[in-house]
Amino acid sequence: MTAIPRDATFDCTLALLRDGYRFISRRCERNGTDAFRTRMMLRPAVCVTGESAAEMFYAPDRFTRKMAMPPTTLLSLQDLGSVQQLDGDAHRHRKQM
Repeated sequence: MTAIPRDATFDCTLALLRDGYRFISRRCERNGTDAFRTRMMLRPAVCVTGESAAEMFYAPDRFTRKMAMPPTTLLSLQDLGSVQQLDGDAHRHRKQM
């Protein structure tokens, strides 16, 4: 496995805000890769693009939804116990309903 290259920019927060949706694809094109390491708000981040990246995020049970949204956002958009908070079989069952 090859190492994930690091973007030359010290912190990409402003570039992300400026470029929006195209930020990752533009940086990947510039770096000649489908993944790169960077910093966002001074914290380490890895950005990925492409089909294999999408598959990584859609793999069942790879990520958890627990605490994915701040409570204030959750309560204003949904409610406690909504499908967006459930994981695994409970999420799949509720989503099928």
